Amino acid sequence: MKTTLFALAALMITGVASAQDSALDLSGVTFKVGVSFPLDNKVSNFAKNLTNLGIEFNVPSKFGNNTESYLSADYFAKSAGTFGKGSALVLTFNQRFMKKATGTRQTYGYAGLGMGFMDITRSDQVFVVRGGFGINVSDQTFVEVGGTFSSKSSVDGSLNTIGLTFGYRF
Repeated sequence: MKTTLFALAALMITGVASAQDSALDLSGVTFKVGVSFPLDNKVSNFAKNLTNLGIEFNVPSKFGNNTESYLSADYFAKSAGTFGKGSALVLTFNQRFMKKATGTRQTYGYAGLGMGFMDITRSDQVFVVRGGFGINVSDQTFVEVGGTFSSKSSVDGSLNTIGLTFGYRF
């Protein structure tokens, strides 16, 4: 199962990276880090909070004015830098809905749909919905407050979290 997860993440990263003009051109890429708090008892009994690491890739499709589409891969772990038990990988297609203002202090909401791969006590796949609000602190940095909500896993409960994320957009 871990091989499948890493293969999916690698495929997503290489697909977007091959679309870039140069291997060093990171425009449209976002890195983020944060902390999430589980709402499901099974997960919160395992870990009181989860470290959240993520990467986002802008995609050209738009669903309206003042919107941005992007793919995201978020990794939730019991402690930073650990893989395996106590972790989840979430892959989603997202839409950001921005207020008309541009630049710093621009606020927005976001929503996404996708799949989650949980490995708390045993590997399982779940359907994931995510959403929240953010503010651009500078031209490249932002802060988001949001939630990740999943269907019930057969063994691990649900990946339902509320979290705070800090990010950097290239």
